[in-house]
Amino acid sequence: MTTPSTPIGLPALVTGGGRGVGKGIALELARAGYRVAVNYHCEPDGAAATVAEIEALGREAFSVRADVRSARDVTAMVETVLKRFCGLSVLVNNAGVQTWGPFLGVSEDDWDLVIDTNLKGTFVRLVAECLALLHV
Repeated sequence: MTTPSTPIGLPALVTGGGRGVGKGIALELARAGYRVAVNYHCEPDGAAATVAEIEALGREAFSVRADVRSARDVTAMVETVLKRFCGLSVLVNNAGVQTWGPFLGVSEDDWDLVIDTNLKGTFVRLVAECLALLHV
């Protein structure tokens, strides 16, 4: 039975949706009835595989490349999703990076990569961009 709270056809964007946890989230959203935009940065094949699995479930999906550290990429990605899906109901900020090794051995470049991706890109830039484009 379809009720007002059923997400059939609502649009979702999952960053880092081509593998791991992001892929799992994208697939679960599709199973729940969402249309899913699968973001990737460096692995188009993984994103394409996720899209194929979502389409096999009978749901609409597409992949969109963007580096969440780049304001230009984030703007283009959000605009693409809004144009393709005519809106955005769910944003899953899954993209992230980490470094391995002793804390005192982490270089400044590694630290900048983690902060730029996990904090600045994912939470500050992407959320602000979505809110601005959605006029919230």
